[in-house]
Amino acid sequence: MGNVALDLARQSRLPLLIIPVDLGPIDDAVPLLLVTDHSSDSTRARTCFTALLGSERNGRVMVINSPDHQLDFEELKAEEGFADNNERLDIGVALGDPVDDVCNTASELKTPLIVIGKHGGPSGREPALGGVAEGICRRALNPLLLIPS
Repeated sequence: MGNVALDLARQSRLPLLIIPVDLGPIDDAVPLLLVTDHSSDSTRARTCFTALLGSERNGRVMVINSPDHQLDFEELKAEEGFADNNERLDIGVALGDPVDDVCNTASELKTPLIVIGKHGGPSGREPALGGVAEGICRRALNPLLLIPS
């Protein structure tokens, strides 16, 4: 993604769908991918992801550990429809560089959509895109849905 498009992504206060120009065919059987640090900024992205999964679709959740919010897996599974008995949902943690892990996983899965939360827009107090979200925007070869908080 170029700098002009990235600036638009930073400023957007609405959900933003980014589709690569060279996108090939999409397989509906491939899981959707949610990237979350499980912070309050990612709540709307988790809600959107759950709605997109519906009752039939498989999903994968990649958790990015944040110094501000250490993840409790039981907490994640209990919220937003992530039930313990949901066999369609695979939950994992990014162990290395989160941008590399997410982009590599998305490419390997050939996921039709990466869902990620972002800050609501430029407020002067915080960046409109976090470092991980911006890195994924720059590198992902899969469609990406940015959901503002």
